[in-house]
Amino acid sequence: MLKGSKSTTNVSNEINRVCPILTILCSIWFHHNLLVWKGEAHSPQHVVNFANTFTLQWLEAQPVFGSTQPVTH
Repeated sequence: MLKGSKSTTNVSNEINRVCPILTILCSIWFHHNLLVWKGEAHSPQHVVNFANTFTLQWLEAQPVFGSTQPVTH
């Protein structure tokens, strides 16, 4: 293995760790826009639940539509 390269398992673990965090951040931004533009306020619990549900649905859909593969050069 080349210095600095990561195994597929390590990349997969990083995706599984980072994906929920990024989804929560996107959910915060989405719900912020709902508040600003439509006046819709949602609880912090709703924002996190929305992100978690989206992440779970996306992960469940991967076997149907293909799997996430790391980019190799």
